[in-house]
Amino acid sequence: MPEPKAQSLSFHHLNTADGLSENSVRSVAIDQKGFLWIGTIDGLNIFDGYQVTSHKKEQFPALASNNIAHLACDSRNRIWIGTSEGVSWVDGGRQFHRVILNDTVENFGCKTVIDTRKYGPVLFTSIGQFFFDTASGKWEELNWIPESLGYSKFLDAFPFDENKIIWATYRGVYILDYATRSVFFEQAYTQHPVSVCRINDKEIAVGLMNGMVQVVNIHTKKVTREYSLRNEIDGIVMNTSLTEVRPAANGNILVATGIAGLVIIDSSGKLTQQSHNPIDSRTIAANNTYRVLGGSKGEIIVATNSSGVSIGNIYKRQAGLTTVFKDDAGDLFDNYITEIATARNNILWIGSYDRLIRLDRNNNKVKFFHYYFKRPHTFRSLEIKTLCVDQSDKVWVGPTFDGVALLNESNGTFKKIVPDTSLGLALHSSVVNDLLAGSDGQIWVATSMGVYTIDAKTNATHGFKTHPLLSGIDGKRVNCLFEDSRRRIWMGIQDAGVYCYDKTGNTLTNLTETKGLLSNTALSFMEDSKGKIYIATPLGFNILHQDGEIDTYNKEKGLRYTKVEGFLEDELGYVWIANNKCLVRFDPLKKSMRFFDENAGLSAAGFTPGSYAKTGTGELVWGSKAGINYFYTGQLSAHRTQLQVNIFQTDTRDSSIQMSSDYRLTLPFARSSVVFHFTAIDLMGSKNIQYQYMLQGYDKEWQSGTDMRHARYTSLPSGEYTFLLRARTDENSWILSQNTIKVNITPPVWQRWWF
Repeated sequence: MPEPKAQSLSFHHLNTADGLSENSVRSVAIDQKGFLWIGTIDGLNIFDGYQVTSHKKEQFPALASNNIAHLACDSRNRIWIGTSEGVSWVDGGRQFHRVILNDTVENFGCKTVIDTRKYGPVLFTSIGQFFFDTASGKWEELNWIPESLGYSKFLDAFPFDENKIIWATYRGVYILDYATRSVFFEQAYTQHPVSVCRINDKEIAVGLMNGMVQVVNIHTKKVTREYSLRNEIDGIVMNTSLTEVRPAANGNILVATGIAGLVIIDSSGKLTQQSHNPIDSRTIAANNTYRVLGGSKGEIIVATNSSGVSIGNIYKRQAGLTTVFKDDAGDLFDNYITEIATARNNILWIGSYDRLIRLDRNNNKVKFFHYYFKRPHTFRSLEIKTLCVDQSDKVWVGPTFDGVALLNESNGTFKKIVPDTSLGLALHSSVVNDLLAGSDGQIWVATSMGVYTIDAKTNATHGFKTHPLLSGIDGKRVNCLFEDSRRRIWMGIQDAGVYCYDKTGNTLTNLTETKGLLSNTALSFMEDSKGKIYIATPLGFNILHQDGEIDTYNKEKGLRYTKVEGFLEDELGYVWIANNKCLVRFDPLKKSMRFFDENAGLSAAGFTPGSYAKTGTGELVWGSKAGINYFYTGQLSAHRTQLQVNIFQTDTRDSSIQMSSDYRLTLPFARSSVVFHFTAIDLMGSKNIQYQYMLQGYDKEWQSGTDMRHARYTSLPSGEYTFLLRARTDENSWILSQNTIKVNITPPVWQRWWF
């Protein structure tokens, strides 16, 4: 049996289509409030989890240049912007300020800004290194910087601690101690050390131009580990250049390369390449990566030369998503999925819009099989509406409006099963809704006019027209079939509830709405490891206990959406539920639910009934209206989204005020209307986030909504108010905003005490 594969990283992308000012990105930074700042060759951008806001010199004259070379966030949450034409900084109110050196000089080059405890931000400029002297109110030059750290020799800088900075030049690596004004570490190199970063308090990583990454002990100056980055182009393996090395929050080393995407080096020394795949939207946007940033919450921000930024998270292994299937001949498929079945050797058989798909999960090789509908004036490939795999690994399919057929995998043809129509109404129907490979060697066929069976060995058909128990089902539309561990056959009958046929006990039981079901139309079934039967319906789901008790779960009892499409149980006993556009992890013991949606990498297109499977390795696979999702449940559940909640702007009748901390707003009674703008930031994409806000002193209770971004109050009476905000995803408890806004509405003259 194949070993379970690690869940791959998924990336969310930002480019000019999302509002980015330019796709060639030169620097990125995350501020203390969670906003992502993106510097391009043509403008500065801010991403708040939902949208990108662009800033250019034409609208903000204090911005030194639209061509941004470097971004940094200091300890006071100010953003520093280095360009070839000077330095600007942005305060908490999003106001831009221009740096002037030596009283008059504002045009100079700046390659980096580093933050120290001793001096605060230090500007590395073409005319020296400068810090702001609060006593004189001027920028002063640091005249003790070694000549070896000249501007023309600079390649990279990264903080080692609050006062020590690692520097990379063309011929050496240095650690400069700004507190003691001394060189703490120095190492000469014959190969250009393109980039450097801190690994721990004893080691640094040095990325060399020839594609080597060295981990160096700063006390012994010895290389403790060394990694060679290689890339294959047209079958030729060669060393690849690198552009930046940075630490990830979990201790891994992130390496941006010129042509080979992103390389991740884990603690065991394993190298994983994240490269662009044009038919997989979750891969990195381009292989020409220029910068990489590891955020404190696990964020991975990758800046490219041509395709904007890609955003992932080292902790957040999202569900895999395949929306485009490609076979060896280059044929592509990108439409909806109808059903999924497992076969031996980790093979998945997938029914779809116009073909049967064989997917080998060992190597993700794809093969297509078309069932052609041939008539005098019609020739087309039919939808494979349903399928099953029997005990001999033979694949049975139900093409739309054309009965049942058996696949000959060796030659890619299908043999149509011709039923004996004298055996019942069910065998007259060419509309097959479901197929079930029974433990008795029979293929059970659910049709628009009842149910019949096919002998998997002889292909002989059997009807139930004269059956003492099942004859009553003949002529009724059967939607779905299921066999439980007691070999009972469960049938979902359109508008007639659920039937359970027990061949051993010779009984047929009917459950309907009057007996506790949510709906008389069942869509699918599952039996859990405790023997309970789960029933999916258009109105929610039921759980049938062995003692006959029925539990009901619908939107009023916790589901996000009304319709339920199906179930899978994982190795820990959690039941995963397809609930329209999300998956629910249901805990049968606690009767609690946890939701996974687009934020977990799942398709937002909506899941399809019966389209799910659990592989031999424990991987769950779900079919949707736009491809398949797949994941190992422990990996998907491991990391919760850490939202950063902010109130960042207030609008009044005559002004708009930006803020990043607590703020007090005073308004006259005659202009007592205000709009509060806010966000809960998840850089992987803020979606399906629940917000609650309250204007304390005015609102009696919290106001609620999903993905709303502002709150409007008009004609507030005079008084003191405090605007409070909190947010959560379904998996989190409420997270309060990092700031609050106090509002004072001054009373009109006639309400003042002296009047």
